Amino acid sequence: MQNILFEIQDKLPGMTSVEQKLGNYILNHSRQVLSMSAQTLAKESNTSPATAIRFAKKLGLEGFTQLKLLISANLSSVDTGRTAEFAEDDSVNDIKEKMKTRMNYMVDQTNDLLDDKAIEGAALIIHQAETIFVYGIGASSLVAQDIFQKFTRIGKRVIQTQDLHMFLTSMVTLGDKGVLIAVSNSGENSDLRKLIKSPNVSGMPIIAITRNKKSTLAKSSDFVLISSSGENLPLRSAATISLMAQLYVVDILFYAFASHQYEETEKMIQKTREAVKQIDKI
Repeated sequence: MQNILFEIQDKLPGMTSVEQKLGNYILNHSRQVLSMSAQTLAKESNTSPATAIRFAKKLGLEGFTQLKLLISANLSSVDTGRTAEFAEDDSVNDIKEKMKTRMNYMVDQTNDLLDDKAIEGAALIIHQAETIFVYGIGASSLVAQDIFQKFTRIGKRVIQTQDLHMFLTSMVTLGDKGVLIAVSNSGENSDLRKLIKSPNVSGMPIIAITRNKKSTLAKSSDFVLISSSGENLPLRSAATISLMAQLYVVDILFYAFASHQYEETEKMIQKTREAVKQIDKI
């Protein structure tokens, strides 16, 4: 089910100052809004009825009535306090429940954003490639490492490093029949832009994992796997949600690949598992 309260948090930065004012009022007075008309809400939030209608439209809704219905549905299943990042003297259980709510929202949103055909196409390209080049900077490097670990374990040759010069050198020597998987939440990292413009990448299929479908990376890629952006929160839990969303996308991509190479994947996983067991005995 669409979580309209989280969605409002996500989209506030892209709205006008007046719409942001209205959105923040709704987040802070969700239960009270349910009994308000557009005119009453406008008066209480010091905006206008037209702003309320426009606000609902920007959320992809038919109007203010549908907005209230979604708020009501969310409040009946989720304590409104869980839409806040944290509160003073939160118990560990409160924090766990809030993170659980956000994680559930992330999964639902990412599932809605991910295009099945893009996943299938990316999995096929990976199967055909002799070398997988994986690049990500900062938090995205953790996602790149996860890709390296997963596909190396089933016998694919994977190159992954944050050193751009070394990465390009590897492309020169191993680039034939290669595929580039680029990971960037914003899709606008400066090193990444340099990489995709490099002659060494010219003609190579590119798979993007990003939240920004309008980014330089997305526009330059053959397959774009969109992940949830998280929420715009002061303590940066958005960064955690974004990272988990990217890792979730990687899992879906990996299982989509493995399901079409089931026997071979199963044999390689068993083989690598036995190798680890032998090392542990030494």
